[in-house]
Amino acid sequence: MKKLIIVFSFIFVLFENSFSVCKPDPTAVYRSLMIFLGSMHNMLPIRIGNVTVVPGTSPLSYAVPIDTSLSPICVCLDPIPRIGISISFWEVIAAIDTVKDPYCFKTYGLYIPAPVNGQQFGGELKDHAKAGEGNTLRFMHTHSFPYFPFKMMNIMIDLLCFQASDLATYISEVDPICGDDDEWCSILGNPEALLLSNAIAQVACNMYDAVRSTVGFPADECFWTAGAHSVFPTTGNSKSQTYIAAGALDLEKTLYKMHRAGMLLGRFGSSGICSGFYMPIWRKSVYNKQIMMPVPFPYRVPIGFPAVLYESFMNPPVPGENDNLAWFLYRYRSCCAF
Repeated sequence: MKKLIIVFSFIFVLFENSFSVCKPDPTAVYRSLMIFLGSMHNMLPIRIGNVTVVPGTSPLSYAVPIDTSLSPICVCLDPIPRIGISISFWEVIAAIDTVKDPYCFKTYGLYIPAPVNGQQFGGELKDHAKAGEGNTLRFMHTHSFPYFPFKMMNIMIDLLCFQASDLATYISEVDPICGDDDEWCSILGNPEALLLSNAIAQVACNMYDAVRSTVGFPADECFWTAGAHSVFPTTGNSKSQTYIAAGALDLEKTLYKMHRAGMLLGRFGSSGICSGFYMPIWRKSVYNKQIMMPVPFPYRVPIGFPAVLYESFMNPPVPGENDNLAWFLYRYRSCCAF
């Protein structure tokens, strides 16, 4: 009996590895930490009120979200009455994996074979019915979670600002609507999709949002788009030409869902300077992303920013590395520093 168990365990391991390119990487945590330390310039500029006191060096660092004007002196009553200084900056709130292989935690270098949707591998399907003839449908899983170096920094910021950070945790493998574009739960969670998932709504905003995202100012009024793409359906499927583009769109869809569920709060401008506020319709302009694995890009870019402008050489065809991606997620934050 013992030998039989060993044989079946060996077959199981072979079966899992035969379908997966995700490999454990003991250096992943160290690599991501070094990338984070080398990317701290992306947290700039730092502003007091409406005055920039530490300018940014990123190409798009001039693009401060609109409607975030503040007085240099702030007064808050929650959690304790206080008078402070209004500061604003770009904080890293999460590490996000967008992966082809289920339960591939790229940031931590882990691959965990699991029974829940463990068979739901991502990849590409050419000429798929949902993509249309001549197009490619790509499916990816998404994981969002606080990352320890970020969390330690956020704790210090939270103490300075008397605020608690968002948890920002999500795993698509246990989300029943992640892989099914026709799932009724997706419509119930986002009823506006019935009105906005059509050609007229897309044509009205896609090009406009794509142009604005390229220059650093995503169109918040077009909340159903992410540049030239729609966030509907809010699943892991996308009609993207590359895995970098597909991963970026899946990250953006995840942000949309997390805001709708109250998992992420608004923490900018006069409304969020004292405490976070529920924001069921996301503000794209207060988020940026930066790819860190397989190959890091040195700068953060806005939501909807064209992947073709930064994806070159970011996803080399290296077994165990390619098509499984990791990102840093930045959010523009205002707080009343005591």
